[in-house]
Order: sequence, then C-alpha cells, then structure tokens
Amino acid sequence: MFNKSMLFALKRLLLGIALIGVSSLILLFSDLPGRKKGVPEAAVARQDNKALPRVAILKFSSSQTLDESVEGIINALGTNGFHDGKNIAIRIFNPQNDLPTAIGMAKSIVDGGYRMVITVSTPMLQTMVANNREGKVVHVFGTVTDPFESGVGINRSDSFDRPKHLAGVGTFQPVKEVFRLAKRCHPNLKKVGVVWCTSETCSKACIHLAREVCKDELSIELLEATASNPNDVSEAAVSLVSRGAEALWIGGDNIVEAAASSVTKAAENGRIPVFTNAPAHAEKGALISLGADYYDVGMATGKMAAEILGGKSPSSFPVNNYVPEKLALNLDVIDKFSPKWEIPGDILDSAAITVNNGRVKNRKPAMASPSKGQNNVKRSDGRKWKLFFVNYNDASHVEEAIAGFNDEIRALGLTVGVDFEIKFANAQGDMPSLLGIMDTIKGDKPDIVLMTSTPALQAAISKALPFTIIFGNVADAVVAGAGKTPEDHMPNITGITTMSDFKGMISMIKKYFPDTKAIGTLYVPSEINSELYRKKLEEEALRSGIQIKCMAVSTPTETGDAAAALIGKKIDILCQILDNLTDAGFSGIVQAGRAARVPVFSFAGQKVESGGAAVAVARDHTQVGHDMAALTLRIMKGEKPSAIPFAPVSRTYTAVNNANARLFGLQLPEALLRSADKKFGENKDAR
Repeated sequence: MFNKSMLFALKRLLLGIALIGVSSLILLFSDLPGRKKGVPEAAVARQDNKALPRVAILKFSSSQTLDESVEGIINALGTNGFHDGKNIAIRIFNPQNDLPTAIGMAKSIVDGGYRMVITVSTPMLQTMVANNREGKVVHVFGTVTDPFESGVGINRSDSFDRPKHLAGVGTFQPVKEVFRLAKRCHPNLKKVGVVWCTSETCSKACIHLAREVCKDELSIELLEATASNPNDVSEAAVSLVSRGAEALWIGGDNIVEAAASSVTKAAENGRIPVFTNAPAHAEKGALISLGADYYDVGMATGKMAAEILGGKSPSSFPVNNYVPEKLALNLDVIDKFSPKWEIPGDILDSAAITVNNGRVKNRKPAMASPSKGQNNVKRSDGRKWKLFFVNYNDASHVEEAIAGFNDEIRALGLTVGVDFEIKFANAQGDMPSLLGIMDTIKGDKPDIVLMTSTPALQAAISKALPFTIIFGNVADAVVAGAGKTPEDHMPNITGITTMSDFKGMISMIKKYFPDTKAIGTLYVPSEINSELYRKKLEEEALRSGIQIKCMAVSTPTETGDAAAALIGKKIDILCQILDNLTDAGFSGIVQAGRAARVPVFSFAGQKVESGGAAVAVARDHTQVGHDMAALTLRIMKGEKPSAIPFAPVSRTYTAVNNANARLFGLQLPEALLRSADKKFGENKDAR
C-alpha cells in the first residue's frame, strides 16, 4: 500500500509529466511553419507538382539578349495555353555568369520534380545536359549559337540523333554578314578587334566564321584578345584599341555580352565604332548591330515547349537554325569616329531599328520573319519568277511533297500567274528521260529548279545546272555530291534532307516488340539512297542486338517473290526501307507478309494509311513540301542558297493501322496505339 507521502510524490510526478507533454505539443504546433520550410526542396517540388506542373527557366545572366529571350518564352507559353500560376508554375533561375552556381541550380532542377527545364544560352544548355544525363527532366533549349558543336550529343547530319528528352532551337548569328556591312560602311577598314572567351563553344563558332570572312573575303586583320570573366573585358578591349583596331566587334559571347558597355566605352575613347550581332546593342552605343530578334527566338522556343507540355515528344522535333534577322543602327554615334564612317542608303532603308537624336524607332519587323499571306516578291525588272519542278517518278512521298509545296505557297500569299510561273516534268523512273529533262531546263533558264529525289539532284549536278536548286526527299545531299558538309556545299544548291529515322524505328521495335530477334528489308543496289539506307538500318539494328537480313531486287515485279524468300530466312518483321523501286512494288511486299503472317513496317506514313503496312516511323513528306516552299520564299526575298545549310525535314511521326496489323496476325500494344501520332484502320477493314 502507498502511504500518504508516497501518494503525494506520485501526484507531483504525474503532474510534471503532463506539463512536459503539453509544452511539447505547444512547441510542436508552433514550429509547424518552420518544419514546412525545412522540408527538402525536392519534396516541396513533388507536393507543388500535384497542384501545378513546374517549369524551370535557366538563363546564364541578366543581359538584354537573354532577358528578351525569356520574355518571348513566357509569352509563347501563355499564347499556347500555359499560364504561370494557372496551369503551370514557372521559376526562373539565374546564376549571374557563375558556372558553379549554375551547376548547383541544374542539380536542384533535376532533383526538384520539374516537368520541364528551358535553358537560355549555350553554357546553360551544356550545364543542364551534363547534370540531366538520365533524362529525368524534359529539356528544351534556345538562344544557342551552334548546338551541334556544343558537345551535348546532337548529330549535325541528323539532328534527330540526340538524347530523346532534349529538343530546342539553334540561332547562329549572321557573323559574316555583319562584317560585310561594316566593310561597306567603311571600305578602307583594315583592322577589327574582338574580345572573346575561349571556354565558350558559341564564341569559338563565331570566331571561326569571323576569321574566314576577314581573311578570305574582306582583307581585314582580326585582332583578338581573350577574357575569362566579365571583369577582364574592359582591359582586353582597351588593349585592342591600343593595337590599332579601327573597329571593335562583339559576337555571340555570353561573357563579353555581360560587359558590352566596357567594349563600347573603350571604343568611344578611341573614337572608333562597335558593330555587333545583337540588335539590342544599338541602343547602348553600337553603330551597326545585325543579329536575331531574340524575343522572336524566345517565342519559337516557348512554342516548342508548349507543344511538348501538350503531349508531343521532344524527339519528334528537328534542331533547326532559326535566325529572324534584325538590323539596328545608331546614327547618333556616327559623327564621333575618325576617320568617318558612312551608312549607304540601302542599308539605312533595311534597318528595323534606328537610334536618331536620342529616339529609338522600330520601323519594321525582323527581316527573316515574314508574315504568311503578306509577302511581296516582285522582281526589280518587273517579270514573274520562273520555277521548274522536276520529279524522277510518281512515288507516294513525291506526291505528298508536291501537295505540301502547293499548300504552303498559297499560305505564304504567293499566286501562280501573278508572282511566279511554274512548269512540271516527270521522268517516270527513266534515267535517260531525267537527263533529257535537265537539258530542257538549261534551255528554259528558270530562276529556281525544285526537285524531289536523289536521282534528280545527281542529274542536275552532272549536267552542271547553273540555276538555284532547291531539293527535297534527298537522304543525304552530301553523299549525293552536293557538298562537303551541310554547311559547305555547292553555292547554287540548298534543300531539305529526309534520312529515315533508323534509330527511332529500332527503338520503337525494341520498346513495343521486345521479342524481335531478326528483321529483314529489300534493297536496290543501283539506287544510292537504297544502299545508304540499308547500311544505316543494319548499323542501328546490330547496335541494338537485332539481326538484320537483306535481299537485293532490281525491278518492281521482283518484290513479292523476294519478300517471300526473305521471310523464309526466319525474320520477325519486314522493315522496308525507302527507295523508288520498292515503293513501286510495295503491294507485293505486303502480300508476301500477309501470306506468311509476318508484319510489314515502313518508313513512309502513306504506306500505313493506304499501302497495307502496320506501323511506320516516318519523316513527314508533306512537310518536306512546306519546307521547300519556305526556302523558295527566302530565295525570292534575296537570300543566297550558299548561305542556307542543308536541313532535315522539320517533322517526324509514328503511324499505326490496327486493321492492317490484324491482317498480319499482329496485335498492336495499347501503349503504342496511345503514343502514335497518326492512327488508321481502327474501325474499318484495311484497304
């Protein structure tokens, strides 16, 4: 039994324990806000993500160029239905030129539950890629001079060959063009100075072009000084003036961009001008600034980001060079230089921005961003443009390209009989006829020759056609003999390449048909594209551990029997490459596949829609025509084909046909049906 003293002690002990418990509860609840603040950032991100998808924008610094790009990105997201605080949450990261800080920010984005990151500038593209190798976050980039040389895994020859979570827009500044403008404004210009950062790939790319145009074309000595951070720029610029520079140039360099005022100050003290590749610099004292409208670049980047947020795959977009050129002039500084500089009337008339008497006038939109339906391409001599469209045969991809060309020409506001005249010729698959057509073209003397096949391009090269040539549906124009690289090519030729997406096809097969051990294809030894495609398909299949079996054919009538013989070699899928001959004999391939219950896959969407194939990973050949029409307009507006690199078609898609698949005894996976861009035959029999 407890005595009274023991009972009293026990009561006091229980009271103390109760008070401690109450105090603990008070402290716990009072500290809840602090505890919430102390939750790791990744956990907070995951909580927020349940309410709104999070989008990070990572820019290198606070400069007018990058700020304009970010503004364009945000406005494009809004225009396309993604508004900050309503259906997405946008956070802007800015390391202010400090790479260690940028690395930390990139890591926090990767681990922070973000749906997407949009990087602005080459250093931020590189930093983000280095910290997002597993593709945890979809990555869209913009305001990047040369993404192919940035070391992030984008193949210049085939921009679809890159990390699947990565997409974006390249913007290579018009370096050579601004040097040519400077030379016209001061014909006796002999020495130009430049400060640049050797660690920036974008700066290296611009310097390379500057050296070329100065040495090979303009007889200008390029004086160079380097800077590793913005604090070094002023001293470097002053040293260039002391070395006799007659002008200073600022190219695509983020370090120098951050200290552009130091360059203009050094030039002002030396009574020499500055010319740049950023139009915003004109308001800060640069005489001539020819570059991209970076707000417009941001809009293009943001539109792509919006389409991806809306469900499109990042890997479906090509990496194109987008330079909506804008010329800006500062007339207030021109009288300060010794010797005198003069701006010719045609350059003055073409300026989008002029600074005069302290006022900034925006007189016209970016030169390379014409609005559809409002294009004036009247020639100075009053005559209509003469176009000649030549085709090798009537293949389905050719018909699609022509349809796309006609649609885009109308959309651009160009009218046959008013703006241009056009003739068509078709060799019907006969090479002697094709060569004869080239002779006819020589006599006709058109302004622009359009063509939709590799044989036609090779025939034009062999006949040395001297006219502007725009090609489409050509696998590899370099292999066809039109140039050394997509950038270094014959001066009268440009166009759209359509190398099939072999990596995409094999990846799709591995993902949705994992039991596939062997695939087969027919090829035509006499067609350069067919041989090239066979090798590319073999390389990609073998790289993924899939056996490849091939069989040669020489006429369309052979395809059925050849396909049956190929199937007899025990293949799981007949994955037919594109060439002119097997296109004509595709029905025989399909019949052989159905008879043996071996599915036929294609690299042409039309073969899925109406040609009997079950699945396609296809370049959009209608888009080829649209892209060719856009190139035609650019040529009509004065651009030179020599300055336009060969570019891949701007769209690739996956197509499926359930009805066709059933005729091969194939059940298409639900995941593939959901992800396909185009679906046919779901509620009807195959044709």
